[in-house]
Amino acid sequence: MTKSKTKAPAGTTSDIEPKHIGEDTLNNGSENIAQAAIGRAKEAMPSFDEMAQTLKNQTNVDIQNLATDATTFVRRNPAVSLAAAVGVGALIGILATKRS
Repeated sequence: MTKSKTKAPAGTTSDIEPKHIGEDTLNNGSENIAQAAIGRAKEAMPSFDEMAQTLKNQTNVDIQNLATDATTFVRRNPAVSLAAAVGVGALIGILATKRS
């Protein structure tokens, strides 16, 4: 028994020669991709600016709150604050003399 081979009808994908993409087509494609990427980056910039401003504002508030809390603690507990300062100073002095 022999198997008969059937040809695909004319105009189907098996009869079509592969098209070669020219260098200019590739360049145009990469330019389009670059332009699309630049467009997306420009669209995202305002949201990055907003996020940066929000983080900056929150950081400033946190630092201000931290400074206020530290000032309040020192005013309420001057002896503990003085002892802590002496301890930190002594520790820095010990570490500084060991490195010399």
